[in-house]
Amino acid sequence: MYAAMLIIGAPDGVRRATGVLGDFPCPLEAQRFALSYGMAEIDHRTSPQPEWIPNSAHHIHFEIATFR
Repeated sequence: MYAAMLIIGAPDGVRRATGVLGDFPCPLEAQRFALSYGMAEIDHRTSPQPEWIPNSAHHIHFEIATFR
């Protein structure tokens, strides 16, 4: 299994990091989901839902990263 997370940078330099977005059967699926999740987040659209049952130990949340 593969996990994906995402860091989104704003034009003002502030970066936000997601928690683990889910468990994926291969790295390509993890990358595809992370990219579509990030594009939805940037465009203020509803985030995509995974097509599998996510691991209950993982949850999605945003944090302000402490680096620039």
